[in-house]
Amino acid sequence: FYRHFDTLDELAREAVDSVSRRLRPMLRRERWLAAHDEPHSVPRRACVAFFMFALENRDAFLSALAEYHGTSPALREAVRATLHAVSGEMADDVVQLQLMPTLSRDVVDEVCTQIVLQLFHLSAEYLDADAARRDALVGYAERFIVRLFAGSVLLAQQEEARAPVSRRA
Repeated sequence: FYRHFDTLDELAREAVDSVSRRLRPMLRRERWLAAHDEPHSVPRRACVAFFMFALENRDAFLSALAEYHGTSPALREAVRATLHAVSGEMADDVVQLQLMPTLSRDVVDEVCTQIVLQLFHLSAEYLDADAARRDALVGYAERFIVRLFAGSVLLAQQEEARAPVSRRA
């Protein structure tokens, strides 16, 4: 242990990074497969994949949830950096797959950040739930994603309608 890590924080950061290196490509792959199979299934399939990963990595998720507001600045930053990377990649996928073509990149980034934070915090409840409650949480998370994007599209349309004619041209 001491040959590889100078502090416990370094070990914990490596553990967060290790989970991140497995989570992020898995989520991206699931979004891309879903988008090519049935684009409307992306939110549900991504939620199922995320929560199943959390279940398979229960201890890591419980530790990350505790450290999100924990006492170690290094661990807080590691968890938040991972969440930021997940939301950035989600936004990249939404744009590249043209899932929300009417939204600006700034709006997509903001929505993806909100989604990732919500699902991360929901994972605590998911991990302790029975099968029926887990299904309900997946449904809730899917509706949350759809509603955030639908609301964002509506707001963008309203802003466009209020924009001066010269800006719309």
